[in-house]
Amino acid sequence: MAAGDPPLSSLGWRGPASYGDADVTALRETLQAEAGIANIGDNVVHPSEPDYAERAARIFRRDGFVVVKECLDAERIATIRAGMERVIRQMLEKDPQRVGNRGSHRYSFGAANAFYGCQREWAVLIDPPPLKPVLAAIFGTEDYLCATGASGGDFVLPGALGYQPLHSDGTPPGDPLRDLPVGTAKDFGTGLCVIYPMEVVLDPAHTVGHSAYNGATRQLRGTQYSHAPVPKLSEESRESLLSTLSPTAAGDAVVRDNRSWHGGTPNLGRHVRAIPDCKFCGPLGAPPELGGQGGLPVFFDFKRTLPYDVWRGMSPHGQRITRGIVAQPGAAVRVQ
Repeated sequence: MAAGDPPLSSLGWRGPASYGDADVTALRETLQAEAGIANIGDNVVHPSEPDYAERAARIFRRDGFVVVKECLDAERIATIRAGMERVIRQMLEKDPQRVGNRGSHRYSFGAANAFYGCQREWAVLIDPPPLKPVLAAIFGTEDYLCATGASGGDFVLPGALGYQPLHSDGTPPGDPLRDLPVGTAKDFGTGLCVIYPMEVVLDPAHTVGHSAYNGATRQLRGTQYSHAPVPKLSEESRESLLSTLSPTAAGDAVVRDNRSWHGGTPNLGRHVRAIPDCKFCGPLGAPPELGGQGGLPVFFDFKRTLPYDVWRGMSPHGQRITRGIVAQPGAAVRVQ
């Protein structure tokens, strides 16, 4: 935050509603009391636990997501937080009415021109040490690939009163790939997304995770294999609307099957909620020139968005898995 910039927490709540309105307060109290996935501990692993990666892979295949605690250290959190704050401010300068690009007060990082120049910050998400064993266990190999590493995720401002409809980022109902676990030999068209739940709060040095009412993602267990149409918002059950990934702390990683059903929830707090992310696929999911078979969903486009100078500073493993998205030395990089 530059000198004279207003705090991020003051940039939301544009429009007729306010934090203290009776209906807003009532919904906030309901979410505080009731929101959260039942028995969420069944989906959580910690890197200090023996065989945590293998357990994470089993949970992921069963439910379509797993939470890996303390995946980012303090330095990585500070780096990505600084990048997010810069992008958020640039985007909001262009949208004074908070129309959003994913609904009112709701935005996608990857669709923003303002994102240019933040690839270094997003790169810290790709290869934190606790994540590598988990992805290797899921894919069955360490030779998986990062397909969209230098952009991605979304954020929601305080004052987002509505729910984002449930959706699936992967293959549609009826596609036989919905029947295959990620990592199987024939599964070259599906992959996963790693998101890092964070809330950027008033103190410039402070970042926390998701609460029940600050716009946490809701996630439905086991839906990665479903061939049913994704229900409309008006068709969702109360349990579905309350199935939020909360509480989760800043630095935790949520590894999500792209086919699973998920969606955003209202941010009725005072601070910005963000989930920067990166996406991965198995070696067969790469373009032919990278040893794959092609046939990928459109979001696995392997654009050369990772600047070469950033790539040089990554670990050997990080360099190997981003070989399909690194730009040539000296090449100008554009995210879109």
